[in-house]
Amino acid sequence: MAFLDEETPGWVRGVLALLALLVVAVVALVVVVVMNMSDDTKDDRDTAAVTGSPSVAPSACDLPSGDQRPPSAAPTVAWVTLSNGDRGPRSEAFGPAAEKDRVHSCFAKNPTGAALSATWYILDTGQNVDAAMGEQLWSRVSEKTRSEERKKSEVWNGQDEGEDEARPLTILGFRVVDSTPDRVVVEVLVEDVTSSQRIGFTFAQVWEAGDWRTDAPAGRMEDAVRLVEDSSAFLFWDGNY
Repeated sequence: MAFLDEETPGWVRGVLALLALLVVAVVALVVVVVMNMSDDTKDDRDTAAVTGSPSVAPSACDLPSGDQRPPSAAPTVAWVTLSNGDRGPRSEAFGPAAEKDRVHSCFAKNPTGAALSATWYILDTGQNVDAAMGEQLWSRVSEKTRSEERKKSEVWNGQDEGEDEARPLTILGFRVVDSTPDRVVVEVLVEDVTSSQRIGFTFAQVWEAGDWRTDAPAGRMEDAVRLVEDSSAFLFWDGNY
């Protein structure tokens, strides 16, 4: 027996026809919504592929994440002179955006922000260690990086032969050794003012709680250094040399 026959009332036929149209309309709407969501997801993936930017990567100080690719040039910075005579680079876009107890923090979540974090780890260590600790540290670094005729028991940021004289380092540049969204390995290039030798400090920067944390060898900074004879692979900051 047919679902609808000649005895089916006209109003029943009309209701069934209306229901059929509604079903078709709902199915069409669902198809359109799904297609739009698929297109939006594809656009997000395409954008991330071009910029290398994650969808969400906040910093503790609300600095924008920006481009996640290693930079091709060092950004423009302002130079800050520290109590021990060292000068450090500061960027409004990349950090540091905060300072407390002579420790700088709040960097952008990208390779440039990581490079600045590693740089300021060196600078903050230099200005915060006491004279005795600084002498031991710099002596160990000197032993590893300097040539025999230039190995001296100089103080990093303390006294030398009774003179209260700062031994500043000149921050020259950096290079990104390896980069993932949450971990960036950076080598920071400095020049020892006394010997004029260039030294590379390599540190891993790990993203934790909205900022970069330096994963450095505990108590043995000399394990992270090398004498740099060819600095052509580094990006140089402007205005500090």
